[in-house]
Amino acid sequence: MTKIRAIIFDLDGVLTNTSEYHYRAWKQLADELGVPFDRQRNESLRGVSRRRSLELLLDGRTATEEQMQEWMAHKNTAYQALIRQLSPRDLLPGALELLRECRKAGLKVAVASASRNARTVVERLGIEPLLDRLVDGHTVPRQKPAADLFLKAAELLGVPPEACVVVEDAASGIAAARAAGMRTVGLGPPERVGAADLVAPDLSTLTLNAILRIQPAPSNWHITETAFDPAALHHRETLFTIGNGYLGTRGSFEEGYPGDRPATLVHGVFDDHPLVYTEMVNLPNWLPFVLLVNGERFRMDRGTVLSYRRHLHLPTGVLTRTVRWRSPAGHTVDLEIERFASLADPHLLGIRYRVTALDFNGQLEFRASLDGHALNPELFHWRQVAQGTIDQQGVYLHTRTQRSSIEVCEACRLDLSGGRDVIYTYLDCEGNPGVAARLAVRPEETVQADKLVALFTSREGDDVHQAALS
Repeated sequence: MTKIRAIIFDLDGVLTNTSEYHYRAWKQLADELGVPFDRQRNESLRGVSRRRSLELLLDGRTATEEQMQEWMAHKNTAYQALIRQLSPRDLLPGALELLRECRKAGLKVAVASASRNARTVVERLGIEPLLDRLVDGHTVPRQKPAADLFLKAAELLGVPPEACVVVEDAASGIAAARAAGMRTVGLGPPERVGAADLVAPDLSTLTLNAILRIQPAPSNWHITETAFDPAALHHRETLFTIGNGYLGTRGSFEEGYPGDRPATLVHGVFDDHPLVYTEMVNLPNWLPFVLLVNGERFRMDRGTVLSYRRHLHLPTGVLTRTVRWRSPAGHTVDLEIERFASLADPHLLGIRYRVTALDFNGQLEFRASLDGHALNPELFHWRQVAQGTIDQQGVYLHTRTQRSSIEVCEACRLDLSGGRDVIYTYLDCEGNPGVAARLAVRPEETVQADKLVALFTSREGDDVHQAALS
């Protein structure tokens, strides 16, 4: 096991409670804009960038880039006025003692915060002499839940990621640290930071010995590939299968790939082979989720893949793919694609795209669909019953097996956040209904697209259509 050599602290909510000042500054802006905003909504702003926080606050309301810049500056001015009141007395209980213990133990210490005011806060708190490095929102382009902030801190400390521990109070920060391959301490309620290796209410209840005893997650709980090999496509699809005890879905790419074999199987859904035997049926494919970058379709066999990583985190069952892709026309995007089959509700499936435009002004288009043309090898088991729209962001597909008459209904919904001027349209294709969403983006702007799918079979009840839509 790699020995811990460095501890990286988040700032807001970990060493000091500047989160209260952030809340008051955002609340002031929200009140001026007439936007509902309370402490519960403020929880979603923890650990994310200022722009992303503003997008979450606006909750889909449109704004020009000039307005966005003005409002971010207004919030920052209010926040800077508030943090001028900070002093060493504002360190949270246990913070100063733990920092001193780390120094005494010979550990490297850094603060890594998405805040662009982190240096001012550190100076006001008087803890700069106890730190080896400070990494803030000015240092890296991609903020949490991307791993960049913590990886940069490790690089500047000269310590490999596996020898670092991150102390965080936000779910996005825990996710970023785990993506960086670091051990994690979560401060706060388990429902917020329960994914951490060690959870504590706050620093006053935490000891350095407890941190140093954190065991890294066993490597056999993580499946990772860092290069895509088309020759191993089918093997990797099997290896990256996700499931929840009710269904299983092969690890095929959401956007498709030549020769792929997507499949979703549900226990008990069989159909008769026309000649000899009965077999499990490949259900209508819920995966298709296409991204177009200025009209050019993202696929691994098109354009240029500049970086690639796929990771299945077995403790949570989340499959994550990160790609930096350049289109044939030269437009570059960073992609983070997450997929899960819910354990809380076995009928619920989800895919999340986070797309950051790196070097262009233009348009993104997402197409989320349900493909009823699913095949078992050389056999087609489905008859379509119905398809249609739920609303402008949702569609459904209702099918029945050819001989066993088992019915399946899938419903999907597409939701976007970030970007500007979102337009949703229905994709009316026989046996493959879908929803498209187009929007404008600028350089360094991040858009999130969520596809949620409900899947029910007649083995759970007669009215599968109502079950999937409810």
